[in-house]
Amino acid sequence: MATPETELTSYFQVAGIHGLPFISWDGVNPAPGEGVINGYCTHSNTLFPTWHRPYLALIEQVIAGHAQTLAKTYPAATRATYQAAADNVRLPFWDWAAIPQRFPDVLTWPTVQITTPTGVKNVTNPLYNYKFLSNPEPPEWFPAGDPLGNCPTTVRCPDQNYTVSEQHHRL
Repeated sequence: MATPETELTSYFQVAGIHGLPFISWDGVNPAPGEGVINGYCTHSNTLFPTWHRPYLALIEQVIAGHAQTLAKTYPAATRATYQAAADNVRLPFWDWAAIPQRFPDVLTWPTVQITTPTGVKNVTNPLYNYKFLSNPEPPEWFPAGDPLGNCPTTVRCPDQNYTVSEQHHRL
């Protein structure tokens, strides 16, 4: 998430393929049309499953690349363990059709505890939200007057004031 937002494989750019901002990615513009309501993503369309699979594969590749880089920073005594974990990094499957339907709890935690190369630390949870690096975002990245362009972080299930809704805890 610290990768500059202008880089193709930054969190901002890759996440933007799924929705806002409506900007080109790798020289290809999103094509508005039936079922395309968020940038490139074909929500509410029969193409969604086949579109979403390669999108998640891209996310997985970017995360796996970072995992490989991070594994090399651990002390020699534990490096092999972290390298093995990095070699097997995959996105977990979330059964959105399960009853009751809800986000995994970790998505609602503002901080998480992790083991870093220098020890155990509490860190900002990257699954909770994304803090924009260039807030406010350049005006061309959001439709004119869209208040989301001025939000300091991403917002899950925003209400009319673009604040986090309690609804996201009950999904």
